[in-house]
Amino acid sequence: MPVTVTLLRSGLVNINLQDEQLAKLLCEDPRPILLNFTANLIRECLSSNPPVATQGQFVYSIEIFNQLAQQGKSNEEYVNPIKYISFNVTDRLT
Repeated sequence: MPVTVTLLRSGLVNINLQDEQLAKLLCEDPRPILLNFTANLIRECLSSNPPVATQGQFVYSIEIFNQLAQQGKSNEEYVNPIKYISFNVTDRLT
């Protein structure tokens, strides 16, 4: 995952296209390893200093996480990767 973050940061990989591809894969086959990779990628991109991406740039992946949670195909760890980020960013600001 650090390599992917570096590629996103450098602009060699387009964040929006990466989000679309991850969402498509998650929709087709929500394997735990892919859920874990995507959640960690989002967390890393949003919590790095400076952030590599905004929450809006992962809109498709986040939507798929929400859909999987509603279908009972995801556990709490992957339900909302943004919840973790919001908590940690708030902690850093105070």
